[in-house]
Amino acid sequence: MDRNMEPIVILGGQGLVGTHLTRRIRAGHIVSRTKPQVPPSIDWVPSADMLEGRFHIPAQSVVISTWPIWLLPPLMQQMRGAKHIVALSSTSGISKRYSADPCDRDVAERILKAETRMVAAARADGLRYTILRPTLIYDEERDHSVNKIATILRRAGFFAVADQGCGLRQPIHAEDVAVAAWRALDNPAAMDQTLELTGGETIDYRTFVERIALGLGQRPRIVGVPSVVLRTAVLFMARFGRTSLTPGMIDRMNEDLIYDGSEARQRLGIEPRQFYPAFR
Repeated sequence: MDRNMEPIVILGGQGLVGTHLTRRIRAGHIVSRTKPQVPPSIDWVPSADMLEGRFHIPAQSVVISTWPIWLLPPLMQQMRGAKHIVALSSTSGISKRYSADPCDRDVAERILKAETRMVAAARADGLRYTILRPTLIYDEERDHSVNKIATILRRAGFFAVADQGCGLRQPIHAEDVAVAAWRALDNPAAMDQTLELTGGETIDYRTFVERIALGLGQRPRIVGVPSVVLRTAVLFMARFGRTSLTPGMIDRMNEDLIYDGSEARQRLGIEPRQFYPAFR
């Protein structure tokens, strides 16, 4: 079906993934906190109108939600009459489930509970759904994970990794996530599925940091530090507001956070790019 002919609603049109989706539509509704620069054929809906029950999804619409998935279950009644919802979740629901950090475990629990509640509500109303679980999403200008490392590299000229930094990663660009969500819309192969979205390659954490340095035009300077030492240093610096790193992030530097993205690639016909970030 022509995406410019059917009614489309994007929840979170100015977020990391939402901005890439907003560029694709020619008509529909964008739900966001502030008004984006869009053609007159696209209606802007303030996020508060959706969150506070003043906006209902038009009948026969297709919906893409880039909002945190735990926001969706209370909103499902406002989607009655829609045809299909594509919702972004996260592999953090799996990877952080048994983290030593209680905050990580809380996030994982919120994600998994929200997925379960969303699916139950969709099935009860006859709404077709697709849940996409991206791995680490990056965008050279706006994401938190990659740009956090880039900021440290810019300021210090080097980056410390715990032990060998051998944990495997599959970073995926925000635009590739948007492409996947777009191709899931009204796609019979994606209906009533939960799919993991992975980037175009699997690399270890040290290589991940080296690629960021190269994207900054720097010679990679990666320093291996014993995990217990780096963890202690992060705790001390965090107490004085000198770092945004957490002990959980240190632990995960040597954990494999990898998933099988082959089903998503097959069902959606996508080929995400390899991880070579290029910063301005």
